[in-house]
Amino acid sequence: MEAWGEAERDRIWLAKPPDPDGAPPTVDTLYIEPDGTGVPMVPWEVEGRKGKQPDGSAKTREAKVGCMFTQTTLNEKGYPVRDPTSTSFVAAIEDANRFGRRLYGESVRRELYHGRRVVALGDGAEWVKNLVQTHFPQAQFIIDLYHARQHVTALCRALFDRDVNGRLTQSVR
Repeated sequence: MEAWGEAERDRIWLAKPPDPDGAPPTVDTLYIEPDGTGVPMVPWEVEGRKGKQPDGSAKTREAKVGCMFTQTTLNEKGYPVRDPTSTSFVAAIEDANRFGRRLYGESVRRELYHGRRVVALGDGAEWVKNLVQTHFPQAQFIIDLYHARQHVTALCRALFDRDVNGRLTQSVR
């Protein structure tokens, strides 16, 4: 299955993008969400790899995951609603460049070039931003809500977490 998928991704990668022919879009909005997560591994799988342990060793490897879905309608409050049964996923333990091709292949299969709008949702990690800029330059990049809240919290602490004399409190230093 993986060999077939890689051959299909190679075919898509080498194909010329379709010419815009003025046909109406078949997809209103295509959402693309790349992310990564640590997957626990047996010791021989992480031998010699850098990690976050105090001694520099690793206990996990990063699995890169991608989710794609479409949206064509809004709810009664005007918020976008994910199209039912429109979600597809890709995942692999591989470097960001290779994963970018995997995600791009799935997005082309999911009508990347026939959508009115492409939105990339991510955590703001450097590899995620680079992947989106490389493979989806037409996408509007949005930091996901969880990570946006983290950034706003850090900013507020930096600006407002001070003692009565205006000095940064111990929790911010």
